[in-house]
Amino acid sequence: LSATITPDNAEETVQWSTSAAAVASVDVNGLVTAIAPGEAVITATTSESGLTAECRVTVVEPIIRVTKVTIDETLVPSRIKVGESVQLAATVEPENAVDKTVTWSIGDNEYVSLTPDGVLAGIKETGRSQSVIITATAGGISDVCSPRIRVEAAAGAVTGVRLDCTGITVGVGGTWQLNATVEPDDAQNKSVTWESSDESVATVDENGLVTGKSAGNATVTVRTVDGGYTAQCSVTVEGEEVVAVTGVRLDYEVITIDVGGTWQLNATVEPEDAENKGVTWESSDETVATVDENGLVTGKSAGSATVTVRTVDGGYTAQCSVTVEGEETVLPTGVTLSHTTLNMQVGEEAQLIATVQPADATDKSITWESNAPETVSVDSEGRLTAHKAGTAVITARTVNGFSAFCMVTVEEDDEPEVPVTGISLSPTYIELTEGETAQLTVTIEPEDATDRSISWESSDEDIATVGADGTVRAIAAGTSIITVTTTDGGYTAECRVTVVGGTDVEMTAADAVTVYPNPVRDVLNVETGGAAVVRMEMTDATGHAVMSIEGDVHTVDVSALPEGLYFLRIETGGGVTVRKIVKRM
Repeated sequence: LSATITPDNAEETVQWSTSAAAVASVDVNGLVTAIAPGEAVITATTSESGLTAECRVTVVEPIIRVTKVTIDETLVPSRIKVGESVQLAATVEPENAVDKTVTWSIGDNEYVSLTPDGVLAGIKETGRSQSVIITATAGGISDVCSPRIRVEAAAGAVTGVRLDCTGITVGVGGTWQLNATVEPDDAQNKSVTWESSDESVATVDENGLVTGKSAGNATVTVRTVDGGYTAQCSVTVEGEEVVAVTGVRLDYEVITIDVGGTWQLNATVEPEDAENKGVTWESSDETVATVDENGLVTGKSAGSATVTVRTVDGGYTAQCSVTVEGEETVLPTGVTLSHTTLNMQVGEEAQLIATVQPADATDKSITWESNAPETVSVDSEGRLTAHKAGTAVITARTVNGFSAFCMVTVEEDDEPEVPVTGISLSPTYIELTEGETAQLTVTIEPEDATDRSISWESSDEDIATVGADGTVRAIAAGTSIITVTTTDGGYTAECRVTVVGGTDVEMTAADAVTVYPNPVRDVLNVETGGAAVVRMEMTDATGHAVMSIEGDVHTVDVSALPEGLYFLRIETGGGVTVRKIVKRM
């Protein structure tokens, strides 16, 4: 502070003082120093005349500003699924900075989004890793990172759609059935919408049926509800109104052929002068009978199937019931592996064992494949060889496409291996009723054994089966030995399983209850020889109830169930029967 004495020639000096030395001090030269938050009055007083002047001083808390922001890049994922989200975080320095609120932003991209509070979410599949720019800002200070992120499709998500035709020509009044295939096959939501670019030329209904309205060109687009994927077909409408198809019939409605035999079906499109007489053929079960584009039916295995012919114009259909006779082929309904995960050292070998269900499948052959053979290779017998550090997925596939997987992690052999010295099971004896399950617990010694992988085996799978997690399921009355074996050292432990019939009611005679068709796709028929049905319950292969029906009902709709093995418990006035059911899609 500076004090001015008037007049200029006055012979006086100035003395300085403060009203609150704990808040602000002042020296002999008027230099004010802030001590603590609060208010003080600084006074300048002339030495002779005692005249004064004042200055009010307010001391506030110091403003500590942000000096550094650091993004925690370990929280930024290299892979994320569509619909999945991750919370990002950043460190702000110093800890006592006034404004430590972090605001997030991301560079332009169509694959991931980032909220201002740091929630990163996958929004569109990338196909490969993409670079994005992520910025975290606090108190005007920012940190930037540029990770590469791969956005993967969510489980069951649609990845694309295709049409059976990309270009068609119809006449005025003519129709053409377009068929859309949503990928992958196991997509959860296969709904699509249809649209014509010019409905004055051609229209398309909700099922993909195109109708020519007037001469010209239009484009029909199919769009998936999940993901918005599209496919298009160019439509040319020619000439005057054409004669539309009104129906179709087959020369046979029922045929019987042998396994390996053939039968030529002939379709007649009506009327005779219909413009577009094109048809397509389809079999309801190609494992039983196939049909080619000319209507030639070939028997594949004993059973029943329905062949359907469909007109391209109008989508009219006719059907023929096909019975194939001969030795029945039992197709695989699934496959499991002795290991679902496996740790290996470079140079090490390991054996995977594939178990095909059911036990009486006609062809149990397995095709083996590694997605990274340079890391882990697999031969035709399921023997693995580790070549270098990394990961690989080993796939075992049945003749009809069922698959099982094992994730293999290969590490450099930089630590001494701890060998397995023994294994035990708990319990060592169990008694179950048909259809019941029990969990076996494994103890491997020592606890720090390097290779703790094991395999399971049942001495009689017609009596009891065992899963890769040690879950035992009772199938039929009898005794079976469940054995667990360590990969390292081949140590074994056993559990004796006794399966008994139900004790609450008398079991119905096996020939009194008939369940068909089996395998089944849609509806099971239950015949009980005249006995009234009291209750039916269906469980899956793990013992979980999936369906319960009360009352005298003789059909079971299983169309909504996934493919696999099930057990149907049928309770009648005469007793209880359990039937093993194979569900197919």
